[in-house]
Amino acid sequence: MRIKTINGSIKNVTEVITAVEQRQNFNGTKKRLFEPCKDGSVKPNALVFALANMAYDDLADDLKDEILGCRFSIFCLEDCTDEEVEEIFTRLNNSTPLSPIQKCRSIMSSELASWTKEICKKDFFQHSLSLSVAQIRRESDLEVLLQSMLLLDSRHEGYDWKGISTSDVTKYCSHVRGRYTEDKRKMILEIVDFLGDAFKEQHKFLKKSNVPTVIVLAKLALESHIEPERFKGFIDAFNNSLSEEYIANTGSGNVKRAKTDGRLFAIADDFDAFFDLESASILGNNRGSNSDGNSEVTEDLSSSEEDMSEAEVSGEAESEIEGDENSEITEDLPSSEEDMPENDVFGETESDSDEGEIESEDAEPVEDADNIEAGEEEAGNGEEDQGIHDEDV
Repeated sequence: MRIKTINGSIKNVTEVITAVEQRQNFNGTKKRLFEPCKDGSVKPNALVFALANMAYDDLADDLKDEILGCRFSIFCLEDCTDEEVEEIFTRLNNSTPLSPIQKCRSIMSSELASWTKEICKKDFFQHSLSLSVAQIRRESDLEVLLQSMLLLDSRHEGYDWKGISTSDVTKYCSHVRGRYTEDKRKMILEIVDFLGDAFKEQHKFLKKSNVPTVIVLAKLALESHIEPERFKGFIDAFNNSLSEEYIANTGSGNVKRAKTDGRLFAIADDFDAFFDLESASILGNNRGSNSDGNSEVTEDLSSSEEDMSEAEVSGEAESEIEGDENSEITEDLPSSEEDMPENDVFGETESDSDEGEIESEDAEPVEDADNIEAGEEEAGNGEEDQGIHDEDV
């Protein structure tokens, strides 16, 4: 095996390893960076350095040289628009598995992404939330912030949403790109500061699935002029005895709209009772409303409308069938005395008419209204002729 070095010369693997090892002599202890194998391949050996509690000045000179000698590429982009920077960021990180929420930064615009980053540095997100290490690494704090922004936009502006899942949040980021107003930002900042005053330390109820509910409820508390300390007292009491309705809307599928609404309505009911308030409008409408605040009612109404439309269609179909059968029967009736068969006068018309009805089911439907009326007139004349003929018999 041969290696092409930086200066272009070709050297044997053993020569390269020897040259590298000559440079590795930290603190007088020689350590091998590579281990040549019998098949000609090279096996790297890991080097472990004791760097704990050491400043850069405390490191050995050889180690400093290795750090300073590390090369990496830097791309400087000038005169680029935000859209171009976001596109390049996405393309460069395609090989690195970013979380879906991290990818939302390039969707919502650089300016709004910088603002959300500053909000996530607030005390409420840094000290109050009960997030795991993995959730923090996946930036779940940004996720719950975006979920809360979505719910508040639904409450105040009627934003149409199906849930608060990652895909729903991504869609929402596209919606607010370039249109998240300064008034909305002030509202979010006021809520986050309010919650930071209420929760000075980590609270066990402030898990990822509960944080959007608490943020929306905090807006309701601000509207009701409730102090942060009293709001925390309510959360403590609610967490100690969760209602059955709230528990029923947790667990699997809790990011769907039905369960998200269920949790919001459940905590709003206890909020009203705790502070002796009238019915709180946590999503901008009452529980029984058929607007966007209650998807279950909307689904029921839509299903009933579908049932009504199906009934109307079936009723129209039945009327068309009846009309076709009547028109076909009138055509089968004899139009005159000459057309009437001889055996009709001997009481055999009933069986013949039955055969006519059976045949009419396979016949083509009559579409011309004038033909139907003409058939009915001929049928009437035939009946009169038949009655006269019966009297003669």
